Amino acid sequence: MKQILVISDSHRDQDTLANVTKHYANIPYKIHCGDSDVPYDDPSIADYVNVRGNHDSDDRFPIYSIVEIDNYRILVVHGHLHGIWYGYDGILALAKENNCNLVFHGHTHIAHVETIDGIFFLNPGSLMFNRGSYGYGTFALFTIYDDGHFDYHFLHHETFEDVTDVVLPDGIELLADLKKYLK
Repeated sequence: MKQILVISDSHRDQDTLANVTKHYANIPYKIHCGDSDVPYDDPSIADYVNVRGNHDSDDRFPIYSIVEIDNYRILVVHGHLHGIWYGYDGILALAKENNCNLVFHGHTHIAHVETIDGIFFLNPGSLMFNRGSYGYGTFALFTIYDDGHFDYHFLHHETFEDVTDVVLPDGIELLADLKKYLK
């Protein structure tokens, strides 16, 4: 079994990031999907695979990264350069181009999962704050089991309790409303 800590959009909330990192120090795979809003060499993100978000001014962050764990190729991307507000077409094309079967992304501050063309997408929400009605930040714990299947849980940014059943329905509703507005 392999666990992956997936965070996005921490926006200089160093205290929360430090608490989450410390709480999950034993997890070897840590991914930050952009908008850390700190320099590339900041110690707070040293344990993470990092990508550049729209608030990351340090050009040393890559636009995307590929992480390989067991039989999974994970595309890590923020999403702001790929039209994420309008759907997954841009990121889907990038994932297919790089033979990825998982995508971890951020930018929307909305916790969400979706499978398209056999590729699984996960947005952990924002560690700092989410656009949902529930009023707290989230991150995800993604687990790849020895038999190859995977599971995920969305967790509260301060209490670490599982809030998957709260944030996912809220995110689906919010994204549907936003897509109507953006059209």
